[in-house]
Amino acid sequence: MRNAEARFPEIIRKANVALGEEGIAPIEHVTPHGLRRTYADFRADCGDSAERIARQGGWEDPRFVFQVYQGRRKRREKLSGRYLVAFDAAVEWGRIGRNRQEDGPATNNPAEALQSVSQELAA
Repeated sequence: MRNAEARFPEIIRKANVALGEEGIAPIEHVTPHGLRRTYADFRADCGDSAERIARQGGWEDPRFVFQVYQGRRKRREKLSGRYLVAFDAAVEWGRIGRNRQEDGPATNNPAEALQSVSQELAA
């Protein structure tokens, strides 16, 4: 883990360069722990089992993953409009690796869908 933490700033810098090339806002503040939590949340939203999430995320007890991450899956019910479209686009992309344009937003890229929502909030 030490090696990953030492490389983390450089990884984020490279990601921000790639995001900038795509016209997407940079990552401002993120920690390895935050990424791990985001990954677990996202995989739970995609329907992965607690056992799979625990194995991939390095947790020893799948019950912990179920209680913390799969227990928060109700967040979708609180979304509406473009937020719901962007959320569903991201989950669909996570399930199959890409979106079929006719089934989702005007973009195949969930980051673009989320970016448009972020820009709308800033306006």
